[in-house]
Formats: sequence, structure tokens, C-alpha cells
Amino acid sequence: MFISDEDRWALRTFGHAELGDARRTSWLVRISAAIARHPRFSVDAACGGNVAEAEGAHRLVRNPSFGAGAIFDAGATSTARAAAQEPGDLLALEDSTTLSFPHSVAEDLGDVGGERSSKKGGWWVHSTLLFAVEKQLPLGPITQQRWCRPMGGRGRAKQRRERAYEEKESFKWE
Repeated sequence: MFISDEDRWALRTFGHAELGDARRTSWLVRISAAIARHPRFSVDAACGGNVAEAEGAHRLVRNPSFGAGAIFDAGATSTARAAAQEPGDLLALEDSTTLSFPHSVAEDLGDVGGERSSKKGGWWVHSTLLFAVEKQLPLGPITQQRWCRPMGGRGRAKQRRERAYEEKESFKWE
């Protein structure tokens, strides 16, 4: 998606986020605009080398007063508003991916599968993006499910014929 005014986009997308404190929401808008200006950069680099601003971004994400879902929900609300203004057809494009982490935090996450990742932990993520057909533009993410598979749960695929469909991992994504 082409963003011509990063500050305006960030305010429209996250300015209504409910993070328990207006200062957190303001910080989210500021950091989001910086990242939008430099989408290929790390958070630290997007903050232009300003150590205090980068540390503030990291503290915001680690803040226990709200969950990551609150940030996603603000973005999804903006997507829903944009979709309501669309006169034409919308496509809901879905995809699943894994986010895996090989460092110490991996122990606290779930099993993402595969022999190479046996020492990694992470999440499964299933996202849905709304796309405006007439304008040929993505509107933004509308839903996202994040899930951690319990560690040590391997080998259950062999019993798939005996389990009810509702008990299978694939049912989660319906």
C-alpha cells in the first residue's frame, strides 16, 4: 500500500487504540509513523538512531498493561472503516505463517514444527487482508489468529483418522 503521509496514516490507523493511557496511544502513533517512513528498517533504525525513542518503542511493545491484540484491533477497526467506504467488491485474502525465534525466549513459546526448528519456539499466525478489487489496493488486515502449539505434541498426525474433525489442528483455522 502506498502511504503518502505517514503521520496522517498512523493517526488514522492507531489514534483510537485503547491502550489504557492516552500517552501510550500517542506513542504508538509516533512510532508507527516512523516505521511507515522506513518500512525496511528495524525499529531502532526507523527511530533514526535516537536511542531514547527506540527504547520507548521497545517499552511500549513490552508493556504488560495491554496485549498485542489491542494494537491489532485498532488497525483492524481502521480497515473495517475503510471497507465500509468501498463501493466495489472486496477480497478477503488469507494466509498462515510461522514466527519462530531461536533465542532464549523460545522456551516460553510453542512448537512451530519441522526438524530444523526443533530448538526454536514461536507462533502460528493466520491473517486475513481486505483488498479493494476496483481500486486494486489493499485496505489492511481485518482479522488475525495467533496460536502456540504446545511443545511435545508431535506425533499426533498419525492418529488423525481416529480424531473428530473439531479436535484437529486444522479446525482452528476455519
